[in-house]
Amino acid sequence: MRFVLSALTAVLFSGFTPTIKHSEAPTVSSTVATTATTTTIPVDPILTLPKSVQDTIACIAYVESRSVPGRPHLVDTSYADAEGMYQIMPEEWRLFRSQGGYFGIPLTPNEATQLQQDEAIVWFYHRNAGFRPEWSGDFSCRL
Repeated sequence: MRFVLSALTAVLFSGFTPTIKHSEAPTVSSTVATTATTTTIPVDPILTLPKSVQDTIACIAYVESRSVPGRPHLVDTSYADAEGMYQIMPEEWRLFRSQGGYFGIPLTPNEATQLQQDEAIVWFYHRNAGFRPEWSGDFSCRL
């Protein structure tokens, strides 16, 4: 079985040479030529904030929509059509889209990715020096 696994590894990853030693798990050694490429990985803007602010944002997401990462698309039709993980009101989302300086932001929070919604709440946090007035009703989050 170990040999088959190493052989598959060698086929799947060209440039890698499998090494099999008895009584050891298979190891893989390689000599890979590198090229100068740059990859930009988007960083969640929430992670740039102090831990206490990150905790408050997590509380807001929970209070507003009981959302968890990976399920940011919620619509609350019972209260003014607020949408998304942070239940952003349509007029607030329009403000973020027009003044936030971000390109490619969808028309509604429900169409936005979790990262785009995170950018919005961080933008409002910086704009207002806090979470009021948008999330002033979330008393349990100690705003």
